[in-house]
Amino acid sequence: MKSSISPTAYALLSQIALTGEFPADAVPRLIPHAAYAAKIVSALKKDKLIRAYRRDQLCTLRLSAVGRAFLLADAPDRFGPLLYEIDPYKTELHHRSRRCQMAQLALTMRSAGVAIFPDEKPPLSALSLQTLRLPAYYSSLEIKGMGIEGTKIKNARFCGVLLTENKCLLCYHAGDGSLRWTRQSELKSRALLTHLFCRQLLPGRYTVGRFWTHPGRRFLPLPPNLRKPVEESEMVDESVTVTAPPGAYILDTDHKQNEFGCYDYIVYLLPERRARKE
Repeated sequence: MKSSISPTAYALLSQIALTGEFPADAVPRLIPHAAYAAKIVSALKKDKLIRAYRRDQLCTLRLSAVGRAFLLADAPDRFGPLLYEIDPYKTELHHRSRRCQMAQLALTMRSAGVAIFPDEKPPLSALSLQTLRLPAYYSSLEIKGMGIEGTKIKNARFCGVLLTENKCLLCYHAGDGSLRWTRQSELKSRALLTHLFCRQLLPGRYTVGRFWTHPGRRFLPLPPNLRKPVEESEMVDESVTVTAPPGAYILDTDHKQNEFGCYDYIVYLLPERRARKE
C-alpha cells in the first residue's frame, strides 16, 4: 500500500502519526520546495488521508480515519503503538500548542537520524543495556504510556528523552516564545526520569542533562529558577532510622553492606510548598 503514494507523502503521514497533530508551518522543514509541499498536502487531502484543522490562529494537519486505517494496514508494528494509544484530539489551544512543539522536536530528531518510531527501538517496558539501540528518542507520550512511573510526571514542559552514547537528555522545544515554567514540576520530572532511565532501566550508564531546540538556535541556557539540588551528608549514630519526610515522593531506596558496615539510602522529592494567603 505504501507504493500507492510517494515516499515524501508517506513521510508526512508518518510525522503526523507520531503526535497526532502536525503544525502546517512545519511542512517546509520536511518538504523544502514550497510548490511541491503544497502539491503533496493537496493530494493527501484529496485522497482523504489528512485534514486541516484551524482554530485560535493555529493551523495543523491531522490524520483522517482513512489515513489512520491506511497506516495501520501498511505498517502495524510502526504505527499500531502510536495510533491505538494516542489520546483523543483536544481542541484547547495549550494542548494543541504542546503537540505542535512535540512534533517540531520529533522532526528535528528525524533529521538528525535518531530512532523515533516504535519499530526502530525497543519499547520502554523492554528497554535494557542489552536491547538499547543508539541514538533513540522517547517522547513524553511514550513515557506516560508506560504506567504509574510515567503518570507521576505532571505539568512538565519536556517533550521527550534522547538517549545517546553517553548522555540521557531531557528535550525541550521553546518555540517562538518563553516556556511557562513550574520549578517544582521540572525538578520532579528530572528526578523521576533519572530514577527511571539511570537506575531502573539502564543502571550505571547515564547521567541526566538537558537539550534545547529553538528556531535559529540549537541550545538555550537553563532558566535561572531551576537550581541544582544541594547535596548534604553527615555521620549518624547506628540507632538512627532513615525515613522520608511526610508527603515526600519516594524515588529510590536501597540497603548496602560491605566490609566496613552497612548503610541505607532514600531518594525522595518534597512536594511544592504553597504560599499562605493572608
